[in-house]
Amino acid sequence: MTLRSARGPGPVLDQTPDRERGAAAIEFLGVIPALLLAALIALQLGVVGWTISATGEAARAGARAATLGQSADVAAARALPDRFDLEPSPDTILIPVSDGYTYRATVRIPSLIPGLHLPEVTREATMPAIR
Repeated sequence: MTLRSARGPGPVLDQTPDRERGAAAIEFLGVIPALLLAALIALQLGVVGWTISATGEAARAGARAATLGQSADVAAARALPDRFDLEPSPDTILIPVSDGYTYRATVRIPSLIPGLHLPEVTREATMPAIR
């Protein structure tokens, strides 16, 4: 087989032996599982960050509602995205402090892999009482 060179006229012979044809495709197929695993790990780390952020927001909403005389648990649950549930845990509590309330929210990290059980995230927030 002959190829034309971009540098000038004349034939250039293909130097690739027949036994090496398709080697790049086979190597790429070997790398695909590693790429998929890396993407799954990156997505799971994003879900962990999202859970931490959402739990902090829920704790702030619960403390804010308590200072307004409303239900802290309802406000915290409403502040969470639909994917998350406020865990009924001894860590999810409302603590009266000298000038307001501290609310501690606990949420389990959702897993992208079925059967993988990830830990819970606990965040707390304190809001001063509104006078």
